[in-house]
Amino acid sequence: MPFSTVLDQRDGVRIVTGTYTNTAGSTGGTIPTGLAKLLFLGFMPSSHFNSATPKVTATDSDGDVTIVTEVDVDGRWVAIGQGEAS
Repeated sequence: MPFSTVLDQRDGVRIVTGTYTNTAGSTGGTIPTGLAKLLFLGFMPSSHFNSATPKVTATDSDGDVTIVTEVDVDGRWVAIGQGEAS
């Protein structure tokens, strides 16, 4: 489940965006947000056929968020938060 991210920061608030890709029967993975404090996390599946919103199963202190999706769901994600994870 590879991800790509782009960072933008204004007034101490960071916006991180990227993509998630599940293939060959995979159903999730870890998103490296790089944020110390997560304020918002949103998902936009690219397929209307399999458009269930991923379930966030864990948020780690290092800025990583683990998600579980339906099989082979791809899409985009956006995270808004503060600070840089250590």
